Amino acid sequence: MSASADDAAAAPEEWAATDQSAIVTAPIAPADDSGADAPSESIAPSGSAPAPAPAPAPAPAPVPETPSVHKATTLEADAAVEPNPSVTVAAGSIRVYVDGAELVVGTERFVLADLASITINASGGSAILIAASALGLPFPLTVNGTATDSLAIESTGDVSWDVTGAGGGTVRGIGFHGIGALLGSAASNDTFVIRSGGSIGTVDGGAGGFDTIELHPDGGQVHSVPSGSDSGTLSFEGSTITYAGLEPITIATPADQVVVETTTVDDVLEVSQNEISGEIIIVSVNGSMESITLVIPNSLLEILAGAPGVTIRIITNLILRGVTLRIVGAHIIVDGVTIDVGDAKLTLAAGAAGDTDATLAITDADIIAGDLELTATATATASGSATALVDASAAVTVRDTNIAAAGDVIIRSVVNADVTAAATPTSGGTVDTDVAVAGAKVQTAASTIIEGATQITSGGQLTIAASNNTTVRVNADASAADAGGAIATALIAASALVRFATAAAVSAETLLVDSQTTVNITASATASAAGATATDADAATNGNAATPGGAISVAGAIAFVDLTQSAVTTFVPTGLITSPGGVTVTAASRGGSSVVADGSTVGAGAAGVGIAIAVNKIDVTTSAVVGATRLATPTLSVKAETAPVLAAGFNEHRT
Repeated sequence: MSASADDAAAAPEEWAATDQSAIVTAPIAPADDSGADAPSESIAPSGSAPAPAPAPAPAPAPVPETPSVHKATTLEADAAVEPNPSVTVAAGSIRVYVDGAELVVGTERFVLADLASITINASGGSAILIAASALGLPFPLTVNGTATDSLAIESTGDVSWDVTGAGGGTVRGIGFHGIGALLGSAASNDTFVIRSGGSIGTVDGGAGGFDTIELHPDGGQVHSVPSGSDSGTLSFEGSTITYAGLEPITIATPADQVVVETTTVDDVLEVSQNEISGEIIIVSVNGSMESITLVIPNSLLEILAGAPGVTIRIITNLILRGVTLRIVGAHIIVDGVTIDVGDAKLTLAAGAAGDTDATLAITDADIIAGDLELTATATATASGSATALVDASAAVTVRDTNIAAAGDVIIRSVVNADVTAAATPTSGGTVDTDVAVAGAKVQTAASTIIEGATQITSGGQLTIAASNNTTVRVNADASAADAGGAIATALIAASALVRFATAAAVSAETLLVDSQTTVNITASATASAAGATATDADAATNGNAATPGGAISVAGAIAFVDLTQSAVTTFVPTGLITSPGGVTVTAASRGGSSVVADGSTVGAGAAGVGIAIAVNKIDVTTSAVVGATRLATPTLSVKAETAPVLAAGFNEHRT
């Protein structure tokens, strides 16, 4: 077809200018070499008569306007219809659908019968929606995009998204490449399959349906961190997938390492294993995250609490021979099951960051490992206030359990507490008030108990221990205030307890049973310049502000420490203990306390008194006991030690 100048002038606007939402690119057909549209001379052979002049060509019939249907790309020459157009779409919502005999891409229309394929190119910020009518086309439909472009389809039933490249793959016969986000339909059950070598920025299953994600790693690490009941991130072969609107997560092929976290405070996780398939299943009882099902990884499985107060229960046997297993949570419960990692390392560590209460309870279990660590660690910190109340405890209990380890076995509880309370006014106060009052009440306890018919076999050293490390600083400084008393009090109870009382046989190369407390307490009070007239020394020290001449009723500065510290080890097994390298039973109380009261800041002729009272009340128990037992060992060492490390100075006392 050819068009006259008048035809071109009457061409619709869509033909005269590029549409802003889509550009269709197609090659222009070459001009007809026959010369049908231009006059030419005809040269007759020599000696023949001249050829008659051709008849005038009839005028072309009027062409009806079809501005939105792309059948030609030029108005100046005949053009073949491009069967493989490429459409560039702009930012915004782009809908792709079939309307009668036409395929619509945004505002562009194409006759379906003319198409052998079509490619949609997004250059950023496009949300491309493939309608149900455009699924199952008889020719390829491809969508190319960027990290800021998304692809969604309208569908019902089951939909599988197969991601095999960087933002690339297929869904319902549609190819996509370089896309940043895949969006499922609310009416469909979407499965996002991410294969080795594939990556995608975001997947969203939509508001309805039963939507899942399947990872198919080829080694490497998979790390799952939920952010909500159906959302979170998955690190996969070096890239991160952000997901939302999903139900179960499946790791369908073995990764080298799998790390599963929970980020919800006080969450409860249950860990089990399918005894037929061997798959591990991790479920939040509280529904804080989607369940995760994974094939056994090649080398490492970690289940971690990323928030305080998390309970993790092992509810079936876990057979993971050759795989290092590490479980961390505030409370870990193993009851009536077998955990077998073969010669790999097993770590059950109660207590994550922020856990002031940590418990590991193992009852009626069988545990098989190379090296084995069974621990509970409580951590407490407090500062920034004049008053500190802290209670921290860590407990490990092993009862009626069989433990077989080729290497070392460590069963230990640990408390780490660091507490500061301070009151340092810079002005104000009257002599009949206490202007600077700081106090700390701290209770910390670590306990490790082995009891019942617990049998332990260790190819290396067996350590049963409890350790308590408590540091408390209290400072009441009224030296910058105008008047009033200063009171600093520290009430501390810190203990470490080990009780080894199994009735079954225990065998290890060497055996150490040990409890330790290390407590460092400082309390200081400094009087104001005007002193005090009403600071009750007897009440501030719980009746301990007394001299041979009687109780002191008023003081300008009072510092008081009441410390109860203990380290107790009790070794009373009734089964045979075999240890070729020797048995050591120890207890130690270390650290000390320093109490300082300073009234020297009260000036001559002050309205209040400048009496300073420092009271250090300490009760320390250190005990290592070996009861009637049967030992097969060349040496038995028993030691209880009170070992202060604070040097005593003026107005100080050390334990």
